[in-house]
Amino acid sequence: MNEIETTKAFQERVFEKIRADIGNLMTEAELKVLLDAAMKKAFFEPITKTEGYNTHEYPPLFVTMTQDLMKEEVKVAVQKWIEEHPKEMNDTISKVLAGGIAGAIALHLEMRFSHPLELLREELTQKGLVDRKY
Repeated sequence: MNEIETTKAFQERVFEKIRADIGNLMTEAELKVLLDAAMKKAFFEPITKTEGYNTHEYPPLFVTMTQDLMKEEVKVAVQKWIEEHPKEMNDTISKVLAGGIAGAIALHLEMRFSHPLELLREELTQKGLVDRKY
């Protein structure tokens, strides 16, 4: 049974329960309109929660449920792609590591030499050999 069938079965059970509980206060058409609007609001409208002075908006319940159902399928698809493309993965990992290592070395050199260079600039400025510009 897929999610659409499950949702439809749930909606029909809710409809029957409401019909049994409230009897003939509403016509069947009015009850269906009311139930349809309630289901749309419950599953397809964004969820707004207020906490103190802050209001947060969250995705609709249907989106959250769909994401939860799809997580495992996406995980399996990604794992399959990785297994089928080892060269691309190795090339990408190598590039990331090389970029990270090069960046780390550059940062280290900058940190290592910035203070001595600043001291040299200050000394040359005091001797009048360089203009004081910031």
